[in-house]
Amino acid sequence: MSLTISGATKRYGDVYALNNVSLTLEEGQVHAIVGPSGSGKTSLLQAICGLERLDDGVIRWHNVEFQRGQSHYLPPERREIGMVFQDFALFPHLTVGQNIAFGLGVRKWPASRVKQRVEELLTLLHLEGLHDRFPHELSGGQKQRTAVARALAPDPRLVLLDESLSSLDAALRRTLQHELRDLFKSLNLTAILVTHDPTEALVMADNIAVMNQGHVISVDSPQTLYERPQSAIAAELMGMVSLWPGVVVGTHRDQVVVDLGGHHMAIRCPAMAPGTPVTTVIRPSSCYVSASQEPGFEVTVEQVRYLGDYFLVTGRAGGETLYFYLNRPPKDIETVHFDAERLWCYPTGGAESQGRRAPEGEQSLIVAP
Repeated sequence: MSLTISGATKRYGDVYALNNVSLTLEEGQVHAIVGPSGSGKTSLLQAICGLERLDDGVIRWHNVEFQRGQSHYLPPERREIGMVFQDFALFPHLTVGQNIAFGLGVRKWPASRVKQRVEELLTLLHLEGLHDRFPHELSGGQKQRTAVARALAPDPRLVLLDESLSSLDAALRRTLQHELRDLFKSLNLTAILVTHDPTEALVMADNIAVMNQGHVISVDSPQTLYERPQSAIAAELMGMVSLWPGVVVGTHRDQVVVDLGGHHMAIRCPAMAPGTPVTTVIRPSSCYVSASQEPGFEVTVEQVRYLGDYFLVTGRAGGETLYFYLNRPPKDIETVHFDAERLWCYPTGGAESQGRRAPEGEQSLIVAP
């Protein structure tokens, strides 16, 4: 069973928030939607929960149609979806227990069942002893846990999170990323989170969908999307990256040989004809500096950031910017080598390098379990 979105379209005047989006998200997994501001990711999430009404398209969860064009629309309260908002949206005049129980009273659960469910969730979300506190008496993490508990109270099978960790401090955010993923997996919930944070998507999600200008441009597992991105936009959205131009000069077994700044690198990527201009994705973790005499790229250091366990170095090599890590302060010029197994490239000027949508007929992107 799955959540299926087909041809989802939402316009505001001449602007498309969603432009013929098709996507299938499998049950029991945590899915992340990432993209730059204005890419349509929040519009898609709101269309799923019913806060946004599509101009066209179909949204189906299991055998229930949430919307079919303009002919059928199921209101949010009948979709049985748990929603966690960016600002938590807790009722300030209600206690933690009352906030969690709010939706259950609307559904006319008996008082004994409501009390039992609230106690279950207080324990599950580590909120013991906070039943009678008001939101202004809670820390940021406690507010977030209360919002999640309220979303889970009616026992939904689908939970949506809209930037729900973005207002927390970095340390707490890292803790809750792991806690929430473990919670959703233990409950066998399907969760969809919208986030600007690539680390959050990598940590929490089984699958990641990348959006740009109202289109889904890439869907893949976190590891594949990070190491083998399908577009420049997808590469940049999943963390710091250098994009270098190159040209295919030959093949070697199942690899293409790319002339990269005067160096020939054998890179494992789809076959391309010699002479094809390519864009090469280079992560900082794909670079290393060694004491060996093997030829490398002479990099002039321009900027250094101390990050505790390592230095993040920004430099220039042959007119191109390069980011790499060092476990010591850098010299003015460093010889940097690339781990070819961790490089990736695609034809320059195509949909891959520009992050444009696929041609018509190739819009349906399936996230496999």
